[in-house]
Amino acid sequence: MGLTYLLLYRSVPKGRPFTKRRKSNSNPSTDTSALESDIDVLVYGLYGLSEEEIAVISGE
Repeated sequence: MGLTYLLLYRSVPKGRPFTKRRKSNSNPSTDTSALESDIDVLVYGLYGLSEEEIAVISGE
């Protein structure tokens, strides 16, 4: 192992190093529709869906 790898390995926290802990939402009725739409667009792009395929999925 190289020194760089060893230094990086030691600097990574134990457990789940790449996840951030967030405070739980105290209001479960918060409107998340805008965020959900953004996520949908990202997923459509990842799968390379056409407009026709997106329309089928979204029920339009």
